[in-house]
Amino acid sequence: MKVLVQGLGEVPATIELALEKERPDVTYVVCSEYQLKKVASAAGYTEPNESVIRGQPKN
Repeated sequence: MKVLVQGLGEVPATIELALEKERPDVTYVVCSEYQLKKVASAAGYTEPNESVIRGQPKN
């Protein structure tokens, strides 16, 4: 079983990469409410970080 524990900064790119590449069975994201709601528009994102993370494909 793969478990991913990842901190979320203001850009969800590292979490996206880990979810796509590692395909964990369980994922824990450590972050604040602000980080979840933030839209990383400077990095090219148009949705809040939470939507980007939850939108990742499942196994």
